[in-house]
Amino acid sequence: MDKFLSIRAFVAVVDTGGFTSAAEILPISRAGVSKHLSDLETGLGARLLHRTTRRISLTAAGKAYYEKSKQILEAVDEAEALVTGISGTPKGLLRINAPMSFGKKWIGPALASFCKTYPGVEIDITLSDRQIDIIEEGYDATIRITRPSDSSLVARKLSPCRFLLAAAPAYLNASGIPESIKDLQHHNCLRYHYRPNRDLWTFQHDKKEITVKVSGSMTTNNGDLICSAGVHGMGIVMLPTFILCEAVESGKLIPILKDSSILPSSIYVVYPTNRLLSEKVRIFSEFMVRYFDGTPQWDQTIMQHLNFIGTDH
Repeated sequence: MDKFLSIRAFVAVVDTGGFTSAAEILPISRAGVSKHLSDLETGLGARLLHRTTRRISLTAAGKAYYEKSKQILEAVDEAEALVTGISGTPKGLLRINAPMSFGKKWIGPALASFCKTYPGVEIDITLSDRQIDIIEEGYDATIRITRPSDSSLVARKLSPCRFLLAAAPAYLNASGIPESIKDLQHHNCLRYHYRPNRDLWTFQHDKKEITVKVSGSMTTNNGDLICSAGVHGMGIVMLPTFILCEAVESGKLIPILKDSSILPSSIYVVYPTNRLLSEKVRIFSEFMVRYFDGTPQWDQTIMQHLNFIGTDH
C-alpha cells in the first residue's frame, strides 16, 4: 500500500465531501479511493469515516487523523515548493481571484501567455468583485483594484487604473451635457455597489478636490452591466477605462467633463507574506508585473479622448 497516497485520498475525500469528487482530483479511480481508505483504516485499526448512502462524516479518530494529515501534506507541498524554487521550474496548482470585469477582458490573454511560458502550472481562477480574504479562502494570489491595507499582504502594482465619466449620445441629447461637476446632481448617475461612498463622486478640478452627491435609477455590483446600461442611454457612468475603452472608441459612449479628473487608483497583484512564498507565486507576480508594464492597452485605444499625463507605474 502506498500510505502517502492513502493519506492524500483520505484528505481529498474529507475536503471534497465524497469518493467520486476525490477521485476527480487524484490520479486514481473511485474504487481506488475506496480501497486506499479501507487499507488505511485496516492499518490503523480504527474507523476514520462514517459512511451512509447520502453523506460521509468523520469519526473522532478520523477528525484527529485528518488534522495531522492535513499538516503533513502542507509540509510536503512546502518542501516541494522549495525544491521547485531551486530548480527554477514552477509547477502545481495556482489558485487566483480577480475582479469580474478586469478578469473577463484582460486577464485571459495574460494567463494564456503565462501558461505557455510555464506549462507545469495549472490555473484555477475565480472571478468576483467581492472583497475576499485571500488567506481564509485559500487563494495563492489575487488581483485587486486598490491597495489592501492588511499588512500581512504584499501588493505589487501592475498598472494605473484611471476612471472616466461618460454617457451615450442619446442620453446627452435628451438630458443635456453637464457643464460642471455640480450639474451631475441633476442627472441619472449609474453607481457601482462596491465603490466606497458610491453616492459621492470625487473629482479634481483646478487643483482642488470637489465631491458631489449623485443619485440615479440603478446601483449594481458589476461594471459591465453599468457600461451596457450607459450605452443604451440609461444614464451617466463613472467607470475604469479598462471597461469603457471599446464603447468610447466606437462612439457608443462620449466622455464628458474631461477638464475635471477623477482620482485614479491602481491595479495590484496581491499575495500573503505570512506563509512560505512558493516559486510559482513569485514567478506569477513577476510575470504579471512585466506583462502589464507600460501604458495599458485599454488606455492606448482611447488616449485621443482623454487628457492622461504620463504613464508612471
